[in-house]
Amino acid sequence: MDQAKTAIGDLPVRVVGAIAHGRTRQSHCFLVTNYGKETNSVVEALRRVLNAQETLPPTLVLQVDNTSQENKNSRMFSFLAALVEQGGALEIFEHPREAYTQALLHAVPRLDDPPARPLPDFEAPLLRAENLQTWFPIKKGMFARTVGHVKALDGVSFDLHPGETLGVVGESGSGKSTLGRTLIGLEKSTGGAFQFENQALQHLRGGGWRMIRREMGMIFQDPYSSLNARMKILDLLTEAPIVHGMLAKPDPDFAARWLEEVGLDADMMHRYPHEFSGGQRQRVCIARILALQPKLIICDEAVSALDVTIQAQVLDLLLALREKHNLAYLFISHDLSVVKRICDRVLVMQKGKVVEAGTPTGVINAPQNPYTQSLIKAVPSPGDFSRRRQG
Repeated sequence: MDQAKTAIGDLPVRVVGAIAHGRTRQSHCFLVTNYGKETNSVVEALRRVLNAQETLPPTLVLQVDNTSQENKNSRMFSFLAALVEQGGALEIFEHPREAYTQALLHAVPRLDDPPARPLPDFEAPLLRAENLQTWFPIKKGMFARTVGHVKALDGVSFDLHPGETLGVVGESGSGKSTLGRTLIGLEKSTGGAFQFENQALQHLRGGGWRMIRREMGMIFQDPYSSLNARMKILDLLTEAPIVHGMLAKPDPDFAARWLEEVGLDADMMHRYPHEFSGGQRQRVCIARILALQPKLIICDEAVSALDVTIQAQVLDLLLALREKHNLAYLFISHDLSVVKRICDRVLVMQKGKVVEAGTPTGVINAPQNPYTQSLIKAVPSPGDFSRRRQG
């Protein structure tokens, strides 16, 4: 297929890959992967060029590739792109011809993917929760009297073992994130008990959490707001080790080690967070946690904000780090197909309670609870148009 080339301002553009839907100029939207510093401006420029055309393809495959060399003086990227495939949505999904399109579709996790690994024989629990409760008061009236409670967690019990990945799934408001925040002390529990390495945590205060948070870290959903925009990566990676007495001052060799551990170049330590793509920032967040050499990492929707190709790369990174460092993960997600790809066991939560538990394969293939069945039915599959609204 001939490559469509154009120049937009100072950015040479060659359109290459991601899927856009719509049959009119007004409804076209672009999914761009491999983000770089100038992604937004490139997308807008491409949109203007495409909207100027008299005819538009019903489906456009578009990607921005930022692998070209950076201009060291202006610190601007030169983007190249090329149209590799186009056609109707059904045709693209069911019969992709180009290797790149096939790779995009292959990166999407599916419920029928094989499990991450056979269920191992685990040691004694690293983390244990028993009848854990976190309630938030509902206050009304002039004197803000408590008239009820939102039961975000209401009797949650589970064990998490060293080297295990435990998935927690459920719809928004089911209590998934509150569970993670309670376990790391960002929310105060109101009942039950939980312990880490046989140390009770429910009554810890202030400084008591400091040592626990060296052993237990959390990766949040949004990598853009997780990093202090005023700090260089060197300072971000060494701040917590300095607080915990592992370092006396920012150490470039220390930062380089953990950047390389997550697949980033060591010289990136001198950049600021805004100079990274979303996937790179999430890798920085992972490196920041790894720098403390924890035993448990709570991943709160850690890949849900990433496109499918970058999501697959970050999941592979998490799996590799688990094997290398014997890490335990509490992996919080709304996507059962992602959970199956990485988790050994899964908890299904609804309205603050665990309604089903088991291996991902067992829960997906033979769900017992109607809520679990509805979650599975709601998982989209690439190329499945059976749920489209007709008319």
